[in-house]
Amino acid sequence: MNADHQAAKPDLTIRPANPGDLPVLAELEKDGSGLPWSLQSLAQDLATNPAARYWVACGPDGRPAAYLACHVVLDEADLVNLVVCSEQRRRGIGRRLLVHAQAQLKADGVHKLFLDVREHNEPALRLYRESGFREVGRRAAYYGDTGETAIIMLKEFRQNDDSIG
Repeated sequence: MNADHQAAKPDLTIRPANPGDLPVLAELEKDGSGLPWSLQSLAQDLATNPAARYWVACGPDGRPAAYLACHVVLDEADLVNLVVCSEQRRRGIGRRLLVHAQAQLKADGVHKLFLDVREHNEPALRLYRESGFREVGRRAAYYGDTGETAIIMLKEFRQNDDSIG
């Protein structure tokens, strides 16, 4: 761990998201995303999408400081969002949430986890690379707000391997 990387608080709780978390998730979206999902979009995805899996990382007050959303189809998943509250970044919360989600997905029989990340989002790229993701493609001019290219990344799980992070 480098000097500017603070350890995540040991009292962090990671749990499945529930409808009561939606207002905070919408706040996190506005705080951390160039193209934030609306409260309505989040609510619809969480409530009606059978492929959706959401987890939140909560501090001691029980309030979500981060969330991760995936869509699972058969043995593949797409990480559609990982957002950490701006004042909670660089504390390992996103990494812990990612490790937790990967363990849950692997236990559920997922073999491949895909994601898209903005090509200039260096902190996210570093996290994903350090977590075993590799670049498998690019989508030019993917992000409508900036025209930025998306890097498509993949992590494959070996079912007999206990390593996740």
